[in-house]
Amino acid sequence: MKTHNLGLNIVGYTDSVSGLGEAVKLNIEAARKIDIDVDIINYEKVKLGTDYKYNFQYSINLVQIAINDLDTFFSIIDSGFFKNRYSILFLLWESEYVPPKFKETIILFNEIWTASLYCKSIINKVYNGPVIVMPHPVEISLKPIKDQKQFIFSTKINLVFYLFLATTAPLKEKIHFFWLMPSSKHLARMKKSN
Repeated sequence: MKTHNLGLNIVGYTDSVSGLGEAVKLNIEAARKIDIDVDIINYEKVKLGTDYKYNFQYSINLVQIAINDLDTFFSIIDSGFFKNRYSILFLLWESEYVPPKFKETIILFNEIWTASLYCKSIINKVYNGPVIVMPHPVEISLKPIKDQKQFIFSTKINLVFYLFLATTAPLKEKIHFFWLMPSSKHLARMKKSN
């Protein structure tokens, strides 16, 4: 196997403000923060077939595109993309199953990353290689605590609660919003008491 420079060739919707576009930008930034060299390939420009020039200077490929684009990906990407390189697909798939037509394309990757255990369980049904749970990077800037009073809530502080619901139940079992009512009533009581 021919060796290439260690780094990542990252393919994705790098100019997009969509969820997948933001996700690939987070991975690019995370790689740069820990001094991993990256070669960024804007898949939207590759799809247009314009004179967009790109190359693969590193030994690892990270592809972060929609599963629906994988068929066209293999028909338009430079054929040298996979040659002597380790290729990772970052795949988000939260349906109950992966349609058989996608199996032919995802098995061409050496490894798949996904953001949750639920996605992993679905992908493992059609892919025999390694599936790694790799949550999206989140940048956190923490300030040192100077005074324990920072933890005491007062009427001057606006309280904001985020309710995160996740389920591993099949999609046919819907989350009923009346389950949220006790939470919203509790929040209203807290606001009144402050």
